[in-house]
Amino acid sequence: MEIEDIWNQQPISIDFSDFTQPARRMPPIETDEVSLEILSGEGRRSIMENLFFNGRVTALLRYKEKPGQRFSIDEFAEEGTNEVVWQVTQMQGVNGKVGFRTNSCLDIPSLWAAVVESVLPQAKERGVKRIVIKDPNSTVSADAESEQVIGRYQALAQKLGMEYTEKLQFFIREL
Repeated sequence: MEIEDIWNQQPISIDFSDFTQPARRMPPIETDEVSLEILSGEGRRSIMENLFFNGRVTALLRYKEKPGQRFSIDEFAEEGTNEVVWQVTQMQGVNGKVGFRTNSCLDIPSLWAAVVESVLPQAKERGVKRIVIKDPNSTVSADAESEQVIGRYQALAQKLGMEYTEKLQFFIREL
């Protein structure tokens, strides 16, 4: 079973009201207008031609049917052991009002952690040995916005119970 099959095997059920947070000068987000769509392969291109995706599977968070946030994950066989590993490759808002609104009104790292946790039992069953996130400090330039991005990746790693390894510069969770 491929990573795409695991993510598309059953609908991912998330109660978005569990992830709301107060936002300054903004009314609360209408959680009944938030939805999650799992995309892979050609489905990603047909939905959003102007967005960059990396990884083999993307979870797209929509608000009022418009894209707001995207989360991508990849799968590879580790060199030397051929153990199957999942790597978080993208956690990013979509430019514009909807991306800003979802990022401001939802706890995005906690939401994506819940989405990942919902598919990990099937991943473990299938033989995935670990999930990893490359240290964002090694890939993101240093500015105020980048500090927020790094903080979100670190929060995601913490929510997923990952440990940091200095030697590899990855957050890792064994399954």
